[in-house]
Amino acid sequence: MNIRDDHDQYTAACQLQLRHRSRWLVMWGPGSRAFFAFYRGRAHVVPLSAPTCQELHRRILLTETVLAESFGASTDATELSQLVTTRAGR
Repeated sequence: MNIRDDHDQYTAACQLQLRHRSRWLVMWGPGSRAFFAFYRGRAHVVPLSAPTCQELHRRILLTETVLAESFGASTDATELSQLVTTRAGR
């Protein structure tokens, strides 16, 4: 497989990366045929994945909402990770 085969997916991943550049690392996984996002913040967040860029964007926004609601509370990293994973539907 070569980058030309997945040009649209790489372009979509780059565009999503630009939208969330300081908080998330976004990439396309050609072998898995999925998009991935890795949180760059202080909380431990399980990496997100989705078959489409739109779905990954939805999961990123949901995760950010959960983080915003929970970060100030007394939630440890493991509990927060489980909460984010559960709400993101993984």
